[in-house]
Amino acid sequence: MVLSTNAWPFSTPAEFVLPFELKITCDNFIKFYNQQHNGRKLTWLYQRSNGDLQILYTKSNYILHVSTYQMAILLVFNKFPKWTIEKMQDET
Repeated sequence: MVLSTNAWPFSTPAEFVLPFELKITCDNFIKFYNQQHNGRKLTWLYQRSNGDLQILYTKSNYILHVSTYQMAILLVFNKFPKWTIEKMQDET
């Protein structure tokens, strides 16, 4: 969803490192958006975004609908099965 600053009250986004798996998609959308709307500034509101994650490590496949912050936390477990809070904060 793309919102304009005149129609939606924006707050300053929190410091957040977008996971690599999501960064590729965001970068592709930024290129597309800039080609369609030259001169407009695109600001990501991660606190307002969400997505679906498919769980593949169980026999049954599950799809979770989660916030972007929750997705970032869950995606770090693709790298290593165990994390400390400090290491996870650095990663996200």
